[in-house]
Amino acid sequence: MWIVLAALVVGGIYLLSQPTPDTGGIIGEPTDEKPTGSTAPKPTSSVPAKDLGRLVFSITDEAVKLDNAQSVLFNINRVEAFNAQRGWVVISSTPQTFDLIQLKKDGRFVLLSDRQVVFGDYTQVRLVIGTVVVLKDGVAHDAKVLNKDLRLTTNFSVARGGISAVTVDVLGDKSLHRTVSGKYIFAPVLNLKTYDRVDSVQIANKKVELIGGNIKYNSTIGVDENGDLKIGYEINSAATLELQGNTLVVTSAGYDTNFFKFGAAEAIKIATDAGNIAIALSAKSINNDENNPVWQIIGVMNGKRVLVKVHGTTGKIIYVQ
Repeated sequence: MWIVLAALVVGGIYLLSQPTPDTGGIIGEPTDEKPTGSTAPKPTSSVPAKDLGRLVFSITDEAVKLDNAQSVLFNINRVEAFNAQRGWVVISSTPQTFDLIQLKKDGRFVLLSDRQVVFGDYTQVRLVIGTVVVLKDGVAHDAKVLNKDLRLTTNFSVARGGISAVTVDVLGDKSLHRTVSGKYIFAPVLNLKTYDRVDSVQIANKKVELIGGNIKYNSTIGVDENGDLKIGYEINSAATLELQGNTLVVTSAGYDTNFFKFGAAEAIKIATDAGNIAIALSAKSINNDENNPVWQIIGVMNGKRVLVKVHGTTGKIIYVQ
């Protein structure tokens, strides 16, 4: 499989699974996503054409510098947008794979979806990520993706007969991290922009150019070590990361772990044995108010998120919330 991928990368193809124009369909209804032979989306069958507008999604990576990798293959399985009256509207259900490094080299936005949707206000965008694979020195490495279901709060409107657009800039250099043992972590950091009142859209060889338009929303959103989305966040590239099973251990940049008498694994065991958590999501080295070393454990118990702090020298649990 990866021999084929390598051949594609060498050939300079940035889109390994070409997106096809979506041919309509509101969530809960069947969609037909076969190629139509035209970049113009077809209207849905259940909604009058006068109540539809055009919505174009595109993707890029404008600032990639990724550990001297030859390719970073970023897979998106599904795209949706939320409308209060219609619920989640399917924008694309066709899995597509993009090479983030080739996107950077190309320097343009590439088509993710182009379709007709019902007019109205949309307040969320959902990106369902599949796999992220790093190709380096001819070897493929599967990255651990900290959140594969990105539900991004946003704001844009689609007018009857109008054109709106959403652009997704995957900040690969801020998203991809490497652990001490050489494994890859992908904590998505995205710049999301939405546009309404776009005058026209030019699409050539899947490259998208918006003509005119009003920027309705512009924000950078990142995933933290627990998989939570935060505005303006990125995991510090200078932090030391390690995976212990499925738990991400974060040591802050410049932090001297010699102050601890035991490691993260023991701290997690203490929190688990005490019945505070069933599963640990992350462990992070911090100092408490008295400047004592503390392991901060984020875990799950009975379906609820729990914060546990374990003293780094005594092993006592000093905080649970």
